[in-house]
Amino acid sequence: MAKKPVSERVVKELEESIKPKVYEAVEEGDFEKAASLNIALDAARERRPRPRTAYILFMAECIKQVAADKTLGGTQKRVKECALRWRNMTPEQKAKYKTLAELKNKELGVWFK
Repeated sequence: MAKKPVSERVVKELEESIKPKVYEAVEEGDFEKAASLNIALDAARERRPRPRTAYILFMAECIKQVAADKTLGGTQKRVKECALRWRNMTPEQKAKYKTLAELKNKELGVWFK
């Protein structure tokens, strides 16, 4: 039996209730919780999860590390710091994240065309 599509109203209500929780989880550095909430929203929209990229995986790891350093200030400065680190990485250093992204996407069933 095929799943019945979720109504637009239900999706909107879910977005309004879940999005603040996603932002809160990100602020707390709980990226696994944020990701699971986003996956729940995607499932409600009957969309496939977004593919993970090397950059996204690096940022999730870097922001956790940078969050421990309270001298950087807010989220915007932390993201800028991580972006700068990514730009300064060599292709060999980035290869670790590219391989990890390929593995994650295979697990999720996300395929690039």
